[in-house]
Amino acid sequence: MNAWPFALLLLVVIVETVFSLRWNWTYFSVGFRVFYRALPVLDPKGTTPSEERLEAALSKSAFPPLVFWALEDDRFAFRERIDGGLRFGYTPVMRGNLVFKPRGARVEVVGLVNWSVLVFVGLAVFSVTVLQNPVFLLLTVGLCALIYAIQFRRFSQVARAAAAEWSMSGSRRNPTV
Repeated sequence: MNAWPFALLLLVVIVETVFSLRWNWTYFSVGFRVFYRALPVLDPKGTTPSEERLEAALSKSAFPPLVFWALEDDRFAFRERIDGGLRFGYTPVMRGNLVFKPRGARVEVVGLVNWSVLVFVGLAVFSVTVLQNPVFLLLTVGLCALIYAIQFRRFSQVARAAAAEWSMSGSRRNPTV
């Protein structure tokens, strides 16, 4: 078997990692959408929550923490932190986009599939023709589905937390006595 498929995968992983770490606007804006969630916000405040507030609201997880980056005033990119510490880790299948829509009083979360996942699945499909055995393809699809299920839940939590934080932005939380 030729080494070019693995070299292609390695190249895509390197380029994608650089774009992700540099919070490249195009990388976090363009791609195949595999997740979408829109939630209404009953009382949106004038300012959107900061990256720090969003990260703090989503910090309690067994998985690597999510980090946010403002692409625009009302739009954030997000992904799992690379240095997740001692938490359960996985290779993400998608990266996120969080948009605050004042006009419609809602938050939208979009998940775009990672390029490396597309190449990896493509290699798995290619392996079926070379190896004449679908086991690697089935394992690849199963693993991607499992990771997607984890990220689906986490991206849904981002939508809920963002809606809650936007309702509280600019106001103080009053502890109940």
